[in-house]
Amino acid sequence: MKKFLAFDVFLTFILFIWGAVVRTQGAGLACPDWPLCHGRIIPPLEPLILLEWGHRLLASSVGFLTLGICVVILKSTEYRAQLGRLSVATLFFLVLQVALGAMVVKTLLKPWLVTVHLGVALFFLILLMTMFFQLSGIGYDGLAWRNRSSFLRWRFSLAAWRDLVFIQILLGGYVGASHAGLACPDFPTCGGVWIPPLLGPVAVHFFHRLIAYLLLIWVGISYVWAKKTVSAVQFQNALAALLGMVVFQIVLGVTNVLGSLPSVIRVAHLGVATMILAMAVVIHYKVRHARLS
Repeated sequence: MKKFLAFDVFLTFILFIWGAVVRTQGAGLACPDWPLCHGRIIPPLEPLILLEWGHRLLASSVGFLTLGICVVILKSTEYRAQLGRLSVATLFFLVLQVALGAMVVKTLLKPWLVTVHLGVALFFLILLMTMFFQLSGIGYDGLAWRNRSSFLRWRFSLAAWRDLVFIQILLGGYVGASHAGLACPDFPTCGGVWIPPLLGPVAVHFFHRLIAYLLLIWVGISYVWAKKTVSAVQFQNALAALLGMVVFQIVLGVTNVLGSLPSVIRVAHLGVATMILAMAVVIHYKVRHARLS
């Protein structure tokens, strides 16, 4: 079961990347109908159409694999005790995501609906990862917290950081869907000023930058704090890797602006953002289920 869940997580991550390619290539409406594509099961063999159709095929593969996994879990007494509630929640988000996918096409890529579609996909990914973790029994063994209050502060901080990353990805998705990627065409200023008029696309873009700075400062402070208060080297290294990924992500964001949104960088930007969220989920889960010394 763990191998199937791991493969499902991997396919879902590829689905995120493929979806980003679809958006950057302007292929979101290459199949203007749903569930068929141009009224056919196998559509015209044109590049943009095949790009969108391939995304649908991969999404269907993820859906059927997830359905099979959840059926096995709910039929098994052992698995149901561990993962029953998570599997039901995963099935709910799977059905919701399918419905949202159809709505996105039928409403001609409304930015808010595209963003909701992304958010549900992120929830779906987190649920799959959590089911895998539950079966694996992972945790940072022997974490030496100074006291229980210190441990609870870490749990709260990591959960809040994870949730802020989630919000940041949604905001970034809205920036892309609403074509606000160049609303601030310069860096580090925005339209030549440090604080621009917070209206329309400029406000969306500017707040996306501010949250990125906040996340960088937050994870930097957390890493320094961990070096001083937590003895587990594995935990310190995880925060160091997270900090490096956030720095790299900001570099990608700056390159997006200064390079006028090159497609490769836009895709990489979403891919790294998804990896950052996955890393944040892993770290929080492992701390939450640590066996304290």
